[in-house]
Amino acid sequence: MTQVIRTVGELEALDPEAMLISYDEEWMPCIPMRAGEWLGDWHVDPDGIFPLAVIATGEQIRAAQKALKEQE
Repeated sequence: MTQVIRTVGELEALDPEAMLISYDEEWMPCIPMRAGEWLGDWHVDPDGIFPLAVIATGEQIRAAQKALKEQE
């Protein structure tokens, strides 16, 4: 089941490396960014970015990066 993030507090509780996605038909169909990027992007209005869905945990991102590095 996909975790849905609806508040700044929930976003702050995530691993900053977790990958999330936003969906807004009017502006952009999909915007994937890490939790830390969502929190640190001063262009993003925190009241207007929710809901977000977690598409990969920080642990999954690090494991994928490690696997890719090992393939070099």
